[in-house]
Amino acid sequence: MKRPSVSDSLKRLMAPHSIAVVGASRDPAKIGHAFIRNPLENGYKGRLYPVNPGGGEICGIPCAPSIADIKGKIDLTVLVVPAERSIPALRQCAEKGVEAVIGITSGFAEAGRAGAGFQRELGEILAAAPFRMIGPNSEGIVVPKSKLQLTFSPMFNAMVDGPVRIMSQSGGMSGMIASRLAKRGVGIGALFSTGNEDDINTADLMEYFADDPGTGVVLAYLEEIRDARRFVKAARRYRNGRAVVVMKGGRSPAGGRAAMSHTGAIAGDDRVVDGVFRELDVVRIRDSHAAVDATAALSMMKWMRGRRVGIVGIAGGFGVEMTDLVETSGLLAPPFSDKVQKKLRPIMPFYGAVGNPIDMTGTIINQPDMFRDVLNIAIDSGEVDAIVILLTFVGEPKIIEAVIHANEASDLPVLVCWTGGGEDTSPACQMLYGKGIPTFDSPAAILTGLEALKAQAGL
Repeated sequence: MKRPSVSDSLKRLMAPHSIAVVGASRDPAKIGHAFIRNPLENGYKGRLYPVNPGGGEICGIPCAPSIADIKGKIDLTVLVVPAERSIPALRQCAEKGVEAVIGITSGFAEAGRAGAGFQRELGEILAAAPFRMIGPNSEGIVVPKSKLQLTFSPMFNAMVDGPVRIMSQSGGMSGMIASRLAKRGVGIGALFSTGNEDDINTADLMEYFADDPGTGVVLAYLEEIRDARRFVKAARRYRNGRAVVVMKGGRSPAGGRAAMSHTGAIAGDDRVVDGVFRELDVVRIRDSHAAVDATAALSMMKWMRGRRVGIVGIAGGFGVEMTDLVETSGLLAPPFSDKVQKKLRPIMPFYGAVGNPIDMTGTIINQPDMFRDVLNIAIDSGEVDAIVILLTFVGEPKIIEAVIHANEASDLPVLVCWTGGGEDTSPACQMLYGKGIPTFDSPAAILTGLEALKAQAGL
């Protein structure tokens, strides 16, 4: 039997009409219960088939004893059973004509000798299966547009659609990154926890999303680059107007050993990876927090044409810190020209600063029109390639509206540093998020975003 194309299987994975969960549990504390509860709580409207040989109901849905006992068509099957039970379940999936499978089960290549036999049987099944598989050792997938929260973690609840696509060989890593991006107001169109990648791998996903007009930024956590030639070829397709961010694990010898035990991955030569990423303008990130900051900046889909950064703020200390960070990172914070400064002086307090950074001081709280005018002058100057706005905690709607207008009226990246806290509850931040403007909680986080924009542009 001819195997389906990866593209066809991914289309089905992202919008399944029916899902069977093998290993579904009535115990709310178990993973097998979450794969029924989470789709329901997040609004999934398709058919769910809990599979449990003990029968009964889970979340009000009758259980089937096995895949073979389900009468309807099954688009997608999720395996949440031990490795020894997943092998016969996969054979039943093949007989049933299931179109796609997500293997949550671990205990294969990453388990060394103990998993070698199961790995061999898995390979034999996949070689002729009428379905494609994510995993094994996956945490699941999330597609907000389809109301599909098909993981065992609540970290992925209530995600909203957007330009970012996440693919991660670590489920826990993907959960942390997705949750933090969501709290910044960044929309995520799809998330795949790819696990061991014994069938569908990151290169497959890169190729698929390269053809998706809604994809703006791909963020990948990798412990091994499988099918490196196809990965490189796919990455090249993102160079014009889109971005690829990669956090590569296993950079050290100890990290490589950890990757092997985690997903069965052979990490590879890190120096070679670095060189290839630089040639492709792939944004390489060293840690998970930086991955969030870089992706947030890139998600705005505005690109730097040079290294000049304009800094506009209301607190002098943050302006000094931001300037130091910019100037010591290979970016520039040049003073605005005399022409621009002459426009700024009449509308700013005499004790403010009009060079770069521009410091309007706290007086803008009572003079929001001044903030608007100063920001517009800086953006319209033509003397910078990105704008950083340093706010502490400013709830004045006119100031937030000025930021939104400046972002919409300019093709410059506009990055907002919101140091006052409450970024996920403040009405002001919610106004920004509603317009696709994420916030950053420190000048250092802003710098990571700027460096990502610089790397994406090959500057």
